[in-house]
Amino acid sequence: VLIHQQNVSHINASAVPYLRRKFGLVFQDHKLLYDRNCYENVALPLKVQGRDETRYRAEVIELLKWIGLGDLLDAKPPVLSGGEKQRAAIARAVIAEPQLLLADEINRASPKTQSALLETMQEGSVTTGGTVYHLVQPFFVLATQNPIESEGVYALPEAQRDRFLMHVLVPQPSYQEETAIATRMGNDR
Repeated sequence: VLIHQQNVSHINASAVPYLRRKFGLVFQDHKLLYDRNCYENVALPLKVQGRDETRYRAEVIELLKWIGLGDLLDAKPPVLSGGEKQRAAIARAVIAEPQLLLADEINRASPKTQSALLETMQEGSVTTGGTVYHLVQPFFVLATQNPIESEGVYALPEAQRDRFLMHVLVPQPSYQEETAIATRMGNDR
């Protein structure tokens, strides 16, 4: 498997954090840091990359305003609703302009969030405050969807399903395959 011309099939565990900086991740359970406010959570990838906050502060604030969290810059995750946490997680995933966005169980995001993400995929840009932000091209979204567990999910509208290039079913690995994966992953650490 090649990502950014790097074979990641047998990547050393110490190299994983540097590889992760090249793409955005949206987790089903948000993975926001509860001791940081909304602004700090979204700005975290830029801070980790060593960027100067004076250069990105306005951009982070503008993005938070665009996703409806402009009044919640100082709010910490415990006071945010589930949808607000999801939008903050997506903002954190895209703020560093990745070429690849991995979204875990997109069907658990609110319809508004799904629609915004899918529109971004199709248009390749985001417009906010009269400014057009073009996504780094090529820009890809890999989104998972659990077809079995449907409680608490929002089905993608038929009109938006055509934005996906492919539908891949991944079967549960056998016990032997899971053991091999666990063994292989344990050897990298």
